[in-house]
Amino acid sequence: MIPGEFEYQQELQSSVALSPNLRTAIDTIPAFELLIYRFLAGDLLQISQKPLTETTRKLILKSALEGLVELHEKGIIHTDIEPNNILIDYKDTTTDDIVIQSVQVSDLEDAVLLPPGKNLKGCLCGNQFWRSPESWARARQNTPSDVFSFGVVAIYVMLNDMIFHVSPDELSDENVWRHILRRHISYFADETGFKGLLQHIGDDNPFFQRLIDLAGDFDADKPRKPFAMWHYVDVEFRDLIAKMTNLDPARRITAHGALEHPWFQHTDQQ
Repeated sequence: MIPGEFEYQQELQSSVALSPNLRTAIDTIPAFELLIYRFLAGDLLQISQKPLTETTRKLILKSALEGLVELHEKGIIHTDIEPNNILIDYKDTTTDDIVIQSVQVSDLEDAVLLPPGKNLKGCLCGNQFWRSPESWARARQNTPSDVFSFGVVAIYVMLNDMIFHVSPDELSDENVWRHILRRHISYFADETGFKGLLQHIGDDNPFFQRLIDLAGDFDADKPRKPFAMWHYVDVEFRDLIAKMTNLDPARRITAHGALEHPWFQHTDQQ
């Protein structure tokens, strides 16, 4: 760790240590600057591949979102929301489903406590398959960036669709951002949100023109595929995701607002 990081992590994690939905250190070894964590059985990337019921999937997402709400209420941005960083304790049953015992957002080592009115800037945060557009642009990032990533995770969990998982050739391209941000625009752009994103990153950012060029690449032969028009998907879920993945960070629903969305209100306890 860099000097002071161990103490910083202790202070940050102690502020949310009582949250049942956040994986915080339960012990430390100061001499080696080690944080000790409770073991959980698996992560959401793997567990989501089990034949879980819709109720179980929704319960996992709701529990993880409750953890994210608690982070954001403390002014903490996670910066790396992805299925690997949502850990789950569970019991197998005689059916294909599981009984959820605990859901915790993990990997708080990359989390940042932001003073009111301050943002991260210049950072390429998170994994490319779950990253927000403003993070790709290394523009101002704050709690809305986590919300965008969580919306993409929710699509993966409910639809088994990793929507930004591009081909190996595209992934190896030094301009991989071009292929992934094209999908951002295809699935989530509307005129107001797109203009808001451009305003957010500023015309001095190289991604300002890059995004404009990508948006101009769609035509009748290469049409956009707005998520809001995926009619095979539950209408309330589409509405929730549209609010979480608005390209304009200022127009995104908050984590708390998402938790209050009607789609989550229909969640039944196991």
